[in-house]
Amino acid sequence: MTIQVVDTTAACPYCLSDIPPQALVCRHCSRDVSLFRTLLDEIDRLKNENLTQKISLEAFQNLQTGSLLEVLPAQQEPAPSPRLQRAWPIWGAGVLTVLTLGCLHWLLFFIYDTPVVVFRIVTFCVPVALGFWAGSQSRCFWLYQLGIALVTGVASVFVMLNITHQIDQVPLWPQDFREWRETVEYLLSIALALLTGFWAWSASARWKRTRPNGGTLFLLQRDDKGRLKLEQLSSDVQLLIATLAPFVSGVMAVYAAVKSLLG
Repeated sequence: MTIQVVDTTAACPYCLSDIPPQALVCRHCSRDVSLFRTLLDEIDRLKNENLTQKISLEAFQNLQTGSLLEVLPAQQEPAPSPRLQRAWPIWGAGVLTVLTLGCLHWLLFFIYDTPVVVFRIVTFCVPVALGFWAGSQSRCFWLYQLGIALVTGVASVFVMLNITHQIDQVPLWPQDFREWRETVEYLLSIALALLTGFWAWSASARWKRTRPNGGTLFLLQRDDKGRLKLEQLSSDVQLLIATLAPFVSGVMAVYAAVKSLLG
């Protein structure tokens, strides 16, 4: 956009009288003003360019301000936490574990008279499978997972004790220290089995993310000159802990479940 300013008169540079813009000689002082015509035209051109740039700058600022007003409300809205949104699979796995183990306890013990060792294996495999599924659907903190696993273990053992109490007419709660110890060990085995499923998925997901870096885990890697890559040591240690955690908890769950049988 070009803006032209048309002046009907011009000021004489000598006497400041009004003269036509095309005049070469002032009619009042009779001096030659043609030498100043080029300078005056250049001044007028610069004024027009300055005015054009000022208008363009104001239009750009208004456009930019309007765009920011449209974007800022969307940016200021807090994003919902994925951990809060996806906590329900963890609870779902706990509830399904309690219901499944209760049904299997009644079915295997009182219908098919299954040996105890078979049921102990089942009570390990079911929580691991459900925990692995919940781990693939949830992103909760490990302490949160630990709390749900403990609640699941307590609820599962209580349901089993209640079923045995109703069918065999035996006391609901353990009667001596040995029975209490076996009960606590059993609920810990269920909790650790569920926790093993949670951590197994986390370990497998982290393992897949690190496969492009080599595909295998080396705690101490070396460069081409045989020197240790110390900057990778921290991440490798974290990966090693995440990989070994489900195996350790799984072994502890199996040991707690069959300890009373081995004794």
